Amino acid sequence: KHHDHTQGLPSVLSLLRRLWSGPPSSFSVPRIHKFPHYPEEDQNFTSLIDNLSGETLPPPNKDAVFHQLQHKQILKGVESTLLVLHTPGHTTDSICLHLPEEKALFTADSVLGQGTSVFEDFGSYMTSLKSLLELGSQPETTFATVYPGHGPVVEDGPKLINEYIRHRIERETQILDILASPGPTGTGWTVMELVGNIYAKYPQNLWAPASRGVFLHLKKLRDEGRIKQADGEGEDARWIMGSRL
Repeated sequence: KHHDHTQGLPSVLSLLRRLWSGPPSSFSVPRIHKFPHYPEEDQNFTSLIDNLSGETLPPPNKDAVFHQLQHKQILKGVESTLLVLHTPGHTTDSICLHLPEEKALFTADSVLGQGTSVFEDFGSYMTSLKSLLELGSQPETTFATVYPGHGPVVEDGPKLINEYIRHRIERETQILDILASPGPTGTGWTVMELVGNIYAKYPQNLWAPASRGVFLHLKKLRDEGRIKQADGEGEDARWIMGSRL
C-alpha cells in the first residue's frame, strides 16, 4: 500500500489496456491480485483505488478492483507455481511469494537487497521473518534466492533473514540495557534520549528518522509487559523497565 508501489498503478493499467483492447493479439486481460486491505488503515491508498477509471480497469475487475489473495493460496501457471504468504510487519497487507520450481522467494519490502527494511509493527515483522525461516527449513518450501522489492538479488536468503533477526534482537537488547538505568532526569527515557544514546556516533540529522524504529521497539516491549510508559505523551513520554523481563 506504500506510495512507491502504488502510485504508478494508474499509468501501468493505462499502458496495459492498450494491449488488451487493441488489435487481436496473444495478450490476455490481466487479473490483478492483492492481499485484502482495510480502508480505515490508509486513506491515501483507498482514494487512489476509488479514483481508478472504470475504463482503465480490466473488465473482470470493474466491481471488486482486485482479486483478493489468501495466506497459503497457490497460484498455478503453465510452468510455475506461486505460494502466497501473508507476512505483515512492513505493512499489514505485506506478502511474500514462494516459487518452488526455482527455490526462490519474492520478498517485496519485507527483506531488501541492501540495508534493512522499515516496519509498521515490529512484533508482527519479527514473527513474519521467523515464519520465512521456518518455511525455508521445510523440504517442499526450501529457498535460497531472494528477489527483493528494492536492491540486488540475494543469493543466500536465509542467511540474510537471520542477519535481520539478529540485528533487531541486538537493538532490542540495547534499548533494554539503557532503560535499566534511571535516565538523564532520573524518571525514565524519552524516545529521542534513547536515540541520542544509541546513535551517538551518527549525524544528528539521522536521529529523527531513527526515532520511529526505536518507538516501534518500545511499543513491542510494552505490549510484552517488559517495559512501561511512566508519564508524558507522544515525544515527551518517558519509558522505564516493567515488572516482567
